[in-house]
Amino acid sequence: MKITNDMIIEAPPKNMVEVKEKTVDNRTELESEIVEVLEENNIPADEEKIQEIKTFINENNIPLDKAKEVLEYLVDKKIAITSKNLICVFHALNKEFNVNINPEKKEIHFFKLPSTVKNKVQTMKIEQEPNVEILKEISKDRLVEILKASLKIKEEEKVEPSRKENIDSTSFIDDIMKELLEEVEDVAKEIAPVITEDFFVKMPPVKKVIHVEVTEKMAKLENLFQIEKKSVLSLIKEPEKVSMTTLAAAIDKLDHIILKSDITLYTDMKTEKDLLHSSSELEIARNLLDNDRKEAIKIITRVHKKIQSLSYKPSKQRMMLQAKKAVYHSFYNENMIDFMPERSSLKGARNILELLRSLGLNHEYEVTEKLYDKKSSVSEFNIKKILLELKESGEKVQTKDALDNLTGQQLINKLEHKSVKQRLLFNIPIEIHHEIKNLKLHVNARKEHEKIDWKNSRLYFAVNLTNIGDTGILVDVFDRKVNITIKNDNIKEEVLNNLEDIKNNLNYIGYKINNITCSKLTHKANMKGVRLEL
Repeated sequence: MKITNDMIIEAPPKNMVEVKEKTVDNRTELESEIVEVLEENNIPADEEKIQEIKTFINENNIPLDKAKEVLEYLVDKKIAITSKNLICVFHALNKEFNVNINPEKKEIHFFKLPSTVKNKVQTMKIEQEPNVEILKEISKDRLVEILKASLKIKEEEKVEPSRKENIDSTSFIDDIMKELLEEVEDVAKEIAPVITEDFFVKMPPVKKVIHVEVTEKMAKLENLFQIEKKSVLSLIKEPEKVSMTTLAAAIDKLDHIILKSDITLYTDMKTEKDLLHSSSELEIARNLLDNDRKEAIKIITRVHKKIQSLSYKPSKQRMMLQAKKAVYHSFYNENMIDFMPERSSLKGARNILELLRSLGLNHEYEVTEKLYDKKSSVSEFNIKKILLELKESGEKVQTKDALDNLTGQQLINKLEHKSVKQRLLFNIPIEIHHEIKNLKLHVNARKEHEKIDWKNSRLYFAVNLTNIGDTGILVDVFDRKVNITIKNDNIKEEVLNNLEDIKNNLNYIGYKINNITCSKLTHKANMKGVRLEL
């Protein structure tokens, strides 16, 4: 969806500024406008900056109002005004994030294929070089062959079950294998564009891979969950004696479990929501500790009881997703596929974080962190890493616009240390009805203890939906009270009757729904509305 100027607040429409080369005090009209913007933001208007901005505007045909918006972001974030930074931020704000890291036509060297595969190719198409559509069909048959063969694991390849398991892992693994066989067409569709000739001649032990993934993870995470749970409980075991410091430590520990440990990658949705709810409750208790200690103690006692009752429950759906990733990794390690097809349709805080990591928005930070902390993880197959490698390799893949978009998002999302507020922007590729859409998310929030204040924030989601067109969703949160406005020219009020699950989920993790309304989406709106005072 292309975001136009005014989707949130009504404002007079702004026309594209036609750049004229009239002179005003020995400066062109454009240069005078640039000087005005710089001086408004207390930035010295030296000739080098003026020329950088002028070149950016002229070479890329940027409307002046758009250029001003880009400049404001750079100034607010104290980012150097260079042509590279200007174009990256412009791409992030105004362009959709589209990337295709695979060639348009996947070619497999025909002479390297086994005779059975050659026969299939020749039967399906006269041309010798199979394209993606043909590969989908023959890879589906090959996948079924690999999965069925993997069910017959040799005795010496069997993996001993873990000493401590809270469910029947053998049954769990068999269910995953069964589901993989049922989803073989979808798996074939995902890997067809990236398979190599080796895919047709190698036979990785898929069930063994899944067996190791499931049994090892389940035993490890059960143990880790108990350790982390004990650590949180020890911090709040005596609610009457809890200090601001110990409460902060408990909140940080819970947030670490939710966002950085593997626990929430495998556990069920209810446990994840219980952890989120506990963290938000402790946050409320921290704010009450000085003014209403009695109420704070009551909340801490309630959270202690809740966490004490939690037990680790792996989700079959999430375990299936991770098992599938392990299978893809085995294909990649055996040189059977060129890239990792990573997609997740699961909901949850951790899954959203993993989606952002897969784009590479944390890439440089994670690489740097890894240098100092060997235990920290780096997302091995993130899009930015792949695009940078393709750029270095000289592959004929369009990487510049996508890299500029990702870099622009990273610049815009730079932490504003000295400000009490934080602005963020994400361009997120999401799958809706088997079609990839670009979701643009603007966030304007208060900061509290160097974190986004979830209790006071404003979010604006913008996406083009196939059936109803351009859609904006404005979420206003003030003191945990939520007002949601769905903006669309074709939406009907009846849609509000289908939002009970959303209301219940938000209520459960600490929000209170005030109002959900629909309104027309006007294209006169100014996206700067997301910057309004909170």
